[in-house]
Amino acid sequence: MKKEILLPVMIFSAGILGGVAIFLIPSVLRGEGNLWILSASLIASVSLAVFSKKIRAH
Repeated sequence: MKKEILLPVMIFSAGILGGVAIFLIPSVLRGEGNLWILSASLIASVSLAVFSKKIRAH
């Protein structure tokens, strides 16, 4: 992949991971984070897969 494409992808995935972590940490500390971890990681992986497919199509 070209560097012009790789940089937005890295920023995008880092943003997802950071948002997920910020959202999950309080739930995990209260002991109710398992469902949130599963759903958030599923959403993040699906969105990254869709995003990378769109990039490959260009």
